[in-house]
Amino acid sequence: MKSIYYFLFILISCSVLSAQYNKFYHITSEDGLAQNTVTFVLQDYKGFLWFGSYGGLNRYDGNKIKQYRNDVNDSTTLTSNAIKWIHEDRHKNLWIGCYNGGLHKYVRDKEEFISYPNPLDNEASGNLDNILNIAEDSSGILWIGSEGGLSSFDPKSGKYLKHYYDFVDDPGNINAREVFCSYIDAQNNLWLGLRKKFGLFDKVQADFSSTIFS
Repeated sequence: MKSIYYFLFILISCSVLSAQYNKFYHITSEDGLAQNTVTFVLQDYKGFLWFGSYGGLNRYDGNKIKQYRNDVNDSTTLTSNAIKWIHEDRHKNLWIGCYNGGLHKYVRDKEEFISYPNPLDNEASGNLDNILNIAEDSSGILWIGSEGGLSSFDPKSGKYLKHYYDFVDDPGNINAREVFCSYIDAQNNLWLGLRKKFGLFDKVQADFSSTIFS
């Protein structure tokens, strides 16, 4: 009988402990979010939570939220409030990918942003500054997926290196060049997800081996 009571005690204790750790806190614009549609979440090395939204960038310290938004009269702010991606690189720098705003680097000590518009972005290239994702390879190069294809960016020089789009589903159609997702694996391979296929992108040969979805 004692063993049954002991088992029940353990079972109830585990249930209580489990319930204690399954709590959700709902944070909305009423708590300070720039906008309620959250597009990305990242925790940086300092422990801050960064929320991307279509109304701006948000930093949460566990108590309050600080907003970072575009100010047309201030060149050190974000050029767009539509945040699609947040990436922290190996040097603890934060990179912000905006829709219709391009790439930004956050300068922590000044709480300012440096904008890096893609020089190849034009009507023919197709929306390179509509950034959808960012991946970092073992050499520190950022690979930026956008509605206009794939671009490589060197954080050290602050310059774009090259733009790739011939491998996409319909390279002649600027509306079908989207790179929806990107990932660097443990072997430094770059995986890309396109409209109807995914696969490996050879960073040296600029060759794409893919699996096609019907």
